[in-house]
Amino acid sequence: HNTVYRWSNDVNLTDSEIVGPFESEAECKQVAIDKTNDPSPTQREEMELELVSVSIREGMFIKVLKKKQPTKDDGEKVFYTVYFPVSDAEECGQQLSPGIYLSRPEAVSDANKKNSFKRSLLNKCEEEFNKQ
Repeated sequence: HNTVYRWSNDVNLTDSEIVGPFESEAECKQVAIDKTNDPSPTQREEMELELVSVSIREGMFIKVLKKKQPTKDDGEKVFYTVYFPVSDAEECGQQLSPGIYLSRPEAVSDANKKNSFKRSLLNKCEEEFNKQ
């Protein structure tokens, strides 16, 4: 089991389509990598969700979200997921580190350097400039 690390910033939490609900974070991750089962996403509508985790498993970028205000009708099923192939990350509006790191501290250090306030502001300005 070889673990490598990447960093991401600006994780989008406004996805209009989500998959779920599920009873656990683990169940969300399993659905994302299960090639034999491809559940159809549903419309999120006005549901408020908070980010639980972001990971990449078997080439899939996986966001696990949890319902902020569960109701009695939800029971234990309060977890949702959004996933897509890592190769589609840019197309899906998700920025990933260009490099892959062998340790978490190395990834965090590079992320801190590349995501300072000045750098983030510069990147946003560059994005807007390139749109025109």
